[in-house]
Amino acid sequence: MNREKMNFPVIVFKNQDNFIYYFDKEKSLMTTTERLLGKKIFSNCKIVDSSGFVYKFKNAKKIGYVGFYGINPLLKSWWNNREILIEMEFEPDIVKIELNDLKSILIEKVEKSKSLWNEAWSLKELKQAIQQAETFQALIIIFK
Repeated sequence: MNREKMNFPVIVFKNQDNFIYYFDKEKSLMTTTERLLGKKIFSNCKIVDSSGFVYKFKNAKKIGYVGFYGINPLLKSWWNNREILIEMEFEPDIVKIELNDLKSILIEKVEKSKSLWNEAWSLKELKQAIQQAETFQALIIIFK
């Protein structure tokens, strides 16, 4: 997966939706449920790491369970929705994105999903924080 090169925190997004997901550690990125893996939710995902490298998702496979056979009684229907660890495979063309290009992508996603962000941020302040970020890491942490 080239995980040794990926710098955390990272953000994950798809071109076709406006959600922006934040992961601060490799383990949180590599943990999901059997049901979500089966739904292929990772298709067309892009991961941008704290160094500005863009990883395009190719495939994922289950490599084990989290905890005691993946059982988490806090999950709805945990008996058929166990938590698992996955290994991700990425396309070989890992590219570096320009900071301003990433800012533009994120502002566009925020504007298209205003109702999601209004609860936690003033939209104007959020866009201003995105514009003022001077590093990829500072930009990514905004979405924590």
